[in-house]
Amino acid sequence: MTSSSSDRPGLPQWKVDIHTHLLPRAWPTFEGVDLQLTHFKDAPDRFGDKIPFEKPTGFVAQMEWRSSGALFRKCRANLFDPEEVLRDCDSSGVDLQVACTVPVMFNYQLEPTIGMEWSRFLNQDLGKFPAVSLVGSLV
Repeated sequence: MTSSSSDRPGLPQWKVDIHTHLLPRAWPTFEGVDLQLTHFKDAPDRFGDKIPFEKPTGFVAQMEWRSSGALFRKCRANLFDPEEVLRDCDSSGVDLQVACTVPVMFNYQLEPTIGMEWSRFLNQDLGKFPAVSLVGSLV
């Protein structure tokens, strides 16, 4: 028999989003890191409606491959803006998010010393998000 928190009065009932990706708003050039983030306020959306399955609403940036200039993905502000993340949580009734960066940002191909610096940068950036700051550490 399976029980839920509603079967046990007094236990908190939280809505948890267990799959959230966050990005730095910008990142420095690291040897071996091929992705870059371009905000539309800094440059026009070069890809426009060339991606038919995406609705052209709400995108504020795009990730591109430096080496080819090809589009990796378009981004909404809730991918890197803490205020937007909190607004989304509030509007969806989410109490807690389990977050990590976008998997392609792991950059497993990096040399170990560069990879360590890159990982440190990503973790420190995630630490700037309010919820992580409240918890006080990253696992």
